[in-house]
Amino acid sequence: MIPDRLRKVAAALLLASAPLPLACFPARLPAQATEGFVSGQVRTAAGAPVVGASVTARNEATGTQQTRTTDARGR
Repeated sequence: MIPDRLRKVAAALLLASAPLPLACFPARLPAQATEGFVSGQVRTAAGAPVVGASVTARNEATGTQQTRTTDARGR
């Protein structure tokens, strides 16, 4: 049989350690990323870079868009 004092100590330790698993997680979990990165090259069928091509990336969900012009390397 377990002595009463040992039972009380075990119960106190159990109650004291109950919040520990919660401390392992951050208070705020990160959500999905709100930014991105696009890269590439515009090339002809022969593989030459296309200089001065206008490239537009559009977010279908928000309707925002960014337009850039390629450089001498087609980037």
